[in-house]
Amino acid sequence: MVTKVKDVIAGVRRRLPGRPAARRGAAFVLRAVAVGSLVGGVVWAAGRTLVVRVPAEAIGVRAARWGEGGIEERDFAAGLHLGLAGWHDWHLLRRGTHLLTFSGEGEDSEAAALDVRTRDGTQARVGACVPFAIRSGEGHRVVQEGMKASYPRLVRATVEKVLVQQMAGLSAQDLTDTAARGEWVRENLDELNRAVRPLHVEAQGILFTSVAFATEYEKKLQQTQLMHQTTQLLDASRVVAEQEEKVATRLQEIERSLQEVTHELDLQMDRLKNESAAELALLVRGTEEYGQEVRLAADQRHAELVSEGNLELYRAEAARTQLANEAYAMPGARLYLARRAAQSLRLSRVTLNSSDPDVPNFMDLDHLTELVLGERE
Repeated sequence: MVTKVKDVIAGVRRRLPGRPAARRGAAFVLRAVAVGSLVGGVVWAAGRTLVVRVPAEAIGVRAARWGEGGIEERDFAAGLHLGLAGWHDWHLLRRGTHLLTFSGEGEDSEAAALDVRTRDGTQARVGACVPFAIRSGEGHRVVQEGMKASYPRLVRATVEKVLVQQMAGLSAQDLTDTAARGEWVRENLDELNRAVRPLHVEAQGILFTSVAFATEYEKKLQQTQLMHQTTQLLDASRVVAEQEEKVATRLQEIERSLQEVTHELDLQMDRLKNESAAELALLVRGTEEYGQEVRLAADQRHAELVSEGNLELYRAEAARTQLANEAYAMPGARLYLARRAAQSLRLSRVTLNSSDPDVPNFMDLDHLTELVLGERE
């Protein structure tokens, strides 16, 4: 490979005879490409010869071809691991859950349904599914004991034997009862795991997929189930009738209690109304009495105040009259009153006697004033 690179560089130089700088640049690029290719090839070859990839769905088991190393006492997880080509051998086992079926159906089924004779002598064909997986950390034991290719068949044979033996303790009725089958699984799963423990696997459960009996027994079983369902229906009808009766009785009790409560509430309402009416009557009567008392007191006080006012008026009038009399008793007042009287005198007809000098002269106001005052005879 190095010789080929040198030949390529020499050919480039011959094609660029008059350009030394260009020849040097091209030679440098070619050398870099050649070195990169060489390093990449070395890394790829080293990876192929030094590193092994274990897939995510597999358990890796490493074994040394030479010396006394043999199979290593460990399981390798998914990822890249050291593996020298020509020195190490790698064994890959399936990681995760295997499905072991007994139904005679599907691509993965290698065995027909289980032929089981129950404890009451009934022949049945039972379909089952048992999920299992290699125990954690024991994959290398499978390879060490030479069961890498045969452990699925060994597990199937062991599981089939244990299931047929343990199902023989069930009755035909138990096979048709879901609760009884579930209880049987809980009781026998540990027994199954003890049987497959030497194969370094663990059963994760037992699933019943089908149960079939002979045709005549199937008919009898259907008649029995029909009778059982009829009995259950009658029992359910009786329970429904009892419950309906209880409900009716309870409704009557509720109705009676409701009537009693309603009657009691009505009595309480009437009592409260009567008490409220009595209290209202007392309040109205008290209000009227209080109003009468207030009005009586107001009338009395009004009369007293009117009397006091009239008395004060009478006193004022008397004082005015007294003052007027005192004022009128004075000479000036008498003169004023006489002059007012003379002015106010109205005569409809006057007969004058010129021969009598004592006849008053009504045309002379002073003369009339003196006559009123009594100062002229």
